Amino acid sequence: MDFEFQKQELDGVYLISSEKKIDERGYLCELFRKDVFLKNGIDVDFVQENFSYSEYKTLRGLHYQKNPHAQDKLIYVNYGSILDVVVDLRKDSKTFGKYLKFELDSEKPCFLYVPKGFAHGFLTLSDFACVTYKLSSYYQPDFEDGIVWNDEVLNIDWEVDFDPILSNKDKNLPKFDVNVKL
Repeated sequence: MDFEFQKQELDGVYLISSEKKIDERGYLCELFRKDVFLKNGIDVDFVQENFSYSEYKTLRGLHYQKNPHAQDKLIYVNYGSILDVVVDLRKDSKTFGKYLKFELDSEKPCFLYVPKGFAHGFLTLSDFACVTYKLSSYYQPDFEDGIVWNDEVLNIDWEVDFDPILSNKDKNLPKFDVNVKL
């Protein structure tokens, strides 16, 4: 099966599509192949995989793990549709503080690869969404951090005309800090 890697404006971020093999039963597509990722310059060892179920209007994020437990992520929507947002927090990057957003949908086998050094969050656009993400480092609560979703400096356009559903933790995340420590 074939993969297509689309390099994005923020260095290290890729939108990856996988070929569907369709027949009368449905379809099959590969979600990850280490050899293909290596050929495309991504050398990552995933050690944890998470699954989330989110109702319509749920916003999760913006989250990240600080060093030495920073995480590469591979995000895939199993069911539904989300608006996925990544923010570059790498101080030495020419795109520090910039963001990208992607609509990911289960109808298209498309994945988002996000390297270490980025905050990540998503908003559920469908009645509900099931999202799987692979991580290169184990979750460590003491190294978890985040940025409030509606930070004025980042000014992310979430394309919503409603108040999203947030966890208490996400409601109280700090604002973007140009002196962020990863």
